Amino acid sequence: MYRPLTDSEIRQLEQQGCHAESWTRVRVAEGFRPEAVERVRFCGTVELGRFERPVEIEPGLFLPSGLSDAVLADCCVGDDCLVRHVGGYLRGYHLEEGATVMNCGTLTLDDEAEFGMDGALAGPDEGQPRCVAVCDRLAAPMAALMTSDSAAAAPMRRLAARRAVAWASTPRGVVGRGAVVVNTARVANTYIGDAGEVNGAALLSECALLSTTDAPVWVGTGVVAEETVVSAGSAIDGATRLYHCYIGPYIRTRGLQAVRRAFFPETPPDGAAFRPDEAPEQPGARLDTDGWTPERPTFRTASPLAFADTDTYDATSRAAELHYLNTLLTARLRTPAGRAGDLLPRSTEGTGRWTEQGGRLMPLSEWEQWVGELEADGFLTFDEAADALDTIDRRLPDHLWAWAYDRLLRLHGLDTLTPDDARRILDSAGQGQ
Repeated sequence: MYRPLTDSEIRQLEQQGCHAESWTRVRVAEGFRPEAVERVRFCGTVELGRFERPVEIEPGLFLPSGLSDAVLADCCVGDDCLVRHVGGYLRGYHLEEGATVMNCGTLTLDDEAEFGMDGALAGPDEGQPRCVAVCDRLAAPMAALMTSDSAAAAPMRRLAARRAVAWASTPRGVVGRGAVVVNTARVANTYIGDAGEVNGAALLSECALLSTTDAPVWVGTGVVAEETVVSAGSAIDGATRLYHCYIGPYIRTRGLQAVRRAFFPETPPDGAAFRPDEAPEQPGARLDTDGWTPERPTFRTASPLAFADTDTYDATSRAAELHYLNTLLTARLRTPAGRAGDLLPRSTEGTGRWTEQGGRLMPLSEWEQWVGELEADGFLTFDEAADALDTIDRRLPDHLWAWAYDRLLRLHGLDTLTPDDARRILDSAGQGQ
């Protein structure tokens, strides 16, 4: 709850170089300390929290929370925030607890802000129709489906577009809890989530940085981003230029220049961007250079898809399959069920055909069922579709083991696989433990 300033608080603020269009439109929280606010001009309606605890702006360096040398217009500054040296002005933003805005030019929010979630990502050429609806939680299989000629493409676009509109329509303008914006020239119509950090960027306009405390987003020196959504855990640095892009979770870019591209953890470094006009390439060997972070999933050099056609096998392919099967067997033995001697699969889907949609591996039956739900309008919201896709992804280890179990039985002429069988197979391959 906020209250009006008292006469004594107004006098003290004026003595400290503060001015207001109307002091009646400046409201403060209980426990507000006027001594924490110096040389600030207030325009429109402004709400101020308590400034009691210092803010750690870098490891071991603390500054007192409060406001100084800034112009605030129609803003809400939460408890224990630090706003200092804003050369232009701060307009329309809500700073949550512990946020920092320092040594910046202008941070401004318009009523029509869409935060990069305008519901559509155009094709790579200006003349192409918009085909990928961009919103938070967008996954590579969804983008791949939207660019296909499947009957489910249109329902997928509708769900994603509704999600984008709903997200952008919710009151935002947030610099999240513990987020930091420093040494940055201009931020316009941009959402910055909890624990996000923008340090030295040139311009952020119509963007959403979907940062969380567990997976912060970093935007570094010289970055220019417009109409771009950046997912949790990603880092953009080295004068990267992004226009109308979607950056998936846990992706690092340095010096990248991209227009109308979507980047996902499933796509490999040598095919870095998901182009709406072509399918992603088969993931290759993992690289930790060219913008790929250790947090990304390990790129697969083998999968059930690679060993689907046994009629074309040569000795090298057979050896690769045996090694892959033994790797999955070793992983199974390390699970709680495997340590208890339970090797029976918990999935019947994995023994069938497989597919890779947008670079994400899954049984074809699971994909067809998910797509069928879309075609039948079985998902009422985007979250329902995303949750169902996440469930498929979580079951991937069970599906892979079902595939491996079936192959191991056939390769070794077994009716069932016992722990003794497993140890004998691994010992013969030199992979025993």
